[in-house]
Order: sequence, then C-alpha cells, then structure tokens
Amino acid sequence: MQQRDPPLIDTLKPLPTAELRRRCAALEARPSSGSRQDLLEALVAAYERRPRAERRCRGKPLPPQLVSELTAELKRLQWPPKNARPGLESEHYLVLPNRRGVQACGTRHPHYQLRQLCDAAVAFASPAFEHTAIAVTKNFVGSPHIDTFDRSEQLATSLGDVSGGELCVDEDPSGIDGSSSRSDGGGELRHSVAVVETLNCMASLDGRHVHWVRSFDGGDRFSIIWYNTESEQQTEQLTVPRSKQCKALHRSPRDARVLLLSLLSLAVACWCAVRRRARF
Repeated sequence: MQQRDPPLIDTLKPLPTAELRRRCAALEARPSSGSRQDLLEALVAAYERRPRAERRCRGKPLPPQLVSELTAELKRLQWPPKNARPGLESEHYLVLPNRRGVQACGTRHPHYQLRQLCDAAVAFASPAFEHTAIAVTKNFVGSPHIDTFDRSEQLATSLGDVSGGELCVDEDPSGIDGSSSRSDGGGELRHSVAVVETLNCMASLDGRHVHWVRSFDGGDRFSIIWYNTESEQQTEQLTVPRSKQCKALHRSPRDARVLLLSLLSLAVACWCAVRRRARF
C-alpha cells in the first residue's frame, strides 16, 4: 500500500482566510475573487505548480520495554462508545484529563496503568513538559486540522505493527503569529511540510499549524498526544532530520571500526618503538 496524504485542498481548508490570502499573494496566485473558495482553488493550483518541499524527520526513540508495555496496554484498552472528537477520522478517540502523579488516579481507575505508562514516556523524553490532557486514538488517519486551543507545542507518539502513518505538519505560518518562514537563500517564502516519523518515538510539534496523519499499512495504529491548553512553555526539541539520523545509524559501526583500527595501529607503533629502544 502506498502511503498517501489527504487531497491537497483538504490540507488547506483549516487555514484562516487571511492566511490563504497571504499565501496566494506570496505565490503570485490570482484568485478570480476574494471568496474563500476561490482563494482555496487558487492556492491549490499554485501548490500544484510549485509543490511544497518535504522535510523528513524522526522523534526520539522510546525504550523498547516501554514501547512493548504501552502497545499491550492500548490493545486491551476499553474505549468509550463515542469519540471525543467526532469530526476527525479515527476508529476511537479518548481524552484523558491530566492527573499529575499516579496516586491521584487511584488503582481502581480504568486508565490507571495507561496513565502510569504515559507519565513514564514523558519522563523519559521531556521531563519538564507540562500537559493538561492526553489524547489517545486508534487508527487515526487523514483529518487535517488545527488544535486551536493549544497554548504551546505538543508531544506525540504512535505505536503498532504498521508501516507509514507519519505525522505531517504544515510548516508555514497558520495564523499563529503572522511571521514568515524564509528560505536560506534570497528571502523567498519557504513552503514546506514536515513529515515526522513518530512510530515508537516521541516527537515535538506545534498543533496550531495544520497537521494530519498519512495513510498506513499493517495492523492497528495507536497514537498518544500530550498537549497544553492553559499555559505557554518552551518545549524541548525532540525531532531530528531523518537524513542525519540515518547517517548516524549507518555510519556509527564503521566509525567504531575505524577508531578501533586506529587504536590498534597506535598500540603497534608504541610496541615497535619500545622494542627498538630495548634493542639499542
């Protein structure tokens, strides 16, 4: 199965009208009128001519034992009959209000063990992160949206025996602060999408930008999102460029061998020097 995004126009619909107008001007798109629909259609045509670049990155890997325990707990989770956010496409959607400390939940709470594991994941990846609630989903896909009530970045992970299902984030301003993303070169506006691998990893992202989940193949995909709707905070950067991580993963064994050979060569040179001195 080829992983795919929702239709381009759907990834733009959550944007405020002022942001659609700004992007049309930046891309020299010429809508037939100032209506929202015409702005959307003009921006779609502009992105089809000049597709947004993809910036691939990956979150911080979680410990395998924690991944195993979280996955097992999510598989036996008793889901509520109604989704907490029915407007988004998912098989199940559960929101857990935050309770700092497992004692506050009590062992009889149906989500006691899940809360413990969620606390352990945050403690490992970003101990200083404060959240007001946790969103837990099963088979969430597509559904471009903006988390309007967020006050800071969120943390995200996904679990399950799947391939694909990356979390995609529109990196251009989405009406948050009115600033502009610029390229490294001549000041041209940069239009890009971050494609974040969250499977068995913890990533940080800004849900106040349009974001969605790519299609996936395999079994069930679970996701956990920690977010804050009350206070702003500086979130630790957990994502790294995928290319750099791949280089580190693939080159580190070679680098270790080179280092070992260098040490052996140095030891041999020292031994030869000692032998020469002993001879004379």
